[in-house]
Amino acid sequence: MLDLTFQILSNKQRRQLLTKLLESRNDTGVCVPEEVVDEDQQLEEATLELRHRHLPLLEEAQFVEWNSSRHTVERGAKFGEIRPLLRLLTTNPHNLPGEWT
Repeated sequence: MLDLTFQILSNKQRRQLLTKLLESRNDTGVCVPEEVVDEDQQLEEATLELRHRHLPLLEEAQFVEWNSSRHTVERGAKFGEIRPLLRLLTTNPHNLPGEWT
């Protein structure tokens, strides 16, 4: 599971989505792709990447629950397993090389 967790965190868009979920209230989800698109990225390109690459991987790991009809993502059954690592990374960005978010 640790290898999969680091594979998931190796992508900026997935990190941004997971961080948004970490910071969101428990009963609210994150709208995708609007809330996770980088300003340098085209919306259509981001939507395709999320839908065909990132969200299936995150959902398979059970870190997220993706509602494609509502265009929302919520914390999945195993989000608690990645939460401590996300907190560590978000509270210590100055100790990390480069830009992690």
